[in-house]
Amino acid sequence: MSDILTKGVCRVCGCTEDDPCHNPNVGNCWWADESQTICSHCSDKTIAEDPETKHCINSNSDDDLADQMQEEYDELYNKILDGVDWEIEDLDRLLKLHLDLNMRL
Repeated sequence: MSDILTKGVCRVCGCTEDDPCHNPNVGNCWWADESQTICSHCSDKTIAEDPETKHCINSNSDDDLADQMQEEYDELYNKILDGVDWEIEDLDRLLKLHLDLNMRL
């Protein structure tokens, strides 16, 4: 029996662009192959086995994750806005959190 793969659906976890996986260190997943049948978070063993990786964050509705992301975003935003001891990495992380949070909407 042959497996039928669906473009835009991860063959390992079932995530999609509207229902991505998330890891706090690398953000939301992306397609790891041209056929868009495996996501970055399933294809990379290190990310896949990281206990902080959450698969299909929208359908698995991890409200705690969203709250943690929002809290980190707010802290970084205020740190940068106040001009207190921020570094360029903080700005990069703020942008990544902004994009990841908006993907959850």
